[in-house]
Amino acid sequence: MFKKIIQFVIYLAFVGTVNAESIRLYDVVVPFSAGGASDVLFRAIEPELNSRLKQHQIKVVVKNIPGAGGSIGLSKVINNNELTFGFFSPFFAINKNMRTDYRYDFDSVNFLSFAGFNKMLIISGKYSSLAALKDACLKNKTISFGSSGVGSTSHLSAYYFATNYLKCKDILSVPYKGVSMVYPDLKAGRIDFMADFAVSVDSFIESKYFNYIEELKESDLVSWHIFVSNKVENKDAEIVKKVFDSIKADKKFTKELESQFQIYRFSENKDANWLKQQFNIYKTVIDSLPKESITQ
Repeated sequence: MFKKIIQFVIYLAFVGTVNAESIRLYDVVVPFSAGGASDVLFRAIEPELNSRLKQHQIKVVVKNIPGAGGSIGLSKVINNNELTFGFFSPFFAINKNMRTDYRYDFDSVNFLSFAGFNKMLIISGKYSSLAALKDACLKNKTISFGSSGVGSTSHLSAYYFATNYLKCKDILSVPYKGVSMVYPDLKAGRIDFMADFAVSVDSFIESKYFNYIEELKESDLVSWHIFVSNKVENKDAEIVKKVFDSIKADKKFTKELESQFQIYRFSENKDANWLKQQFNIYKTVIDSLPKESITQ
């Protein structure tokens, strides 16, 4: 009897090993640190995605590769010889239009799916309302904002807000190495405002740690998210795309995701032509920025 038990245990271990080896694993690169908007959103999608991919013996795993404003992670996707996926926000277009050392664009990857718009909010520790900020501009006061770095979504969105909402002429951009590093100076009033994702700052607003000023609209450089793969030929990429789109078509899942993570229009279908248009939109905005706002 004991011998049969041992044989059965060995059999289960063997079967488990075979099944584990038959699962095909693929990285989904998020080119930012854990906890950012792209990272939080994909980690919310990942369990459902893997649950549906299981029948195809496929599993995806999030891999954070931050650095150089997202460029390092993007290069890992594009230059990998194995099938690799990427999930990120507009830095892709911003980076292309601001840096001559990285030539990656919408043709460098396979566009798999659109993943919704992230709400972007303007917050302040010093001013309590949009009217107060506008009043400061009218008094010819220098308005300053912090961002996660030159060319980032927070940088461009904040500059767009200062010029189009506040109508400021004297604007000081203060770049940091990440949005979390902006918070202490924002709270202390050393900078006047910042643009950040709603999913990141909602709790600060609810606790009255920061003041809510305004929500930027889609036309005001609100962040979008896309799901892509590199150009490596592999039929599994099409399977992952179809499964990802099946999640978008799930009304219950979509509603819960949009509500919890401040995402909207997640279920919409957009293609590579739409991404190309986004590149052009960001280029137009970047070209309109004074040189000092980019070089500070």
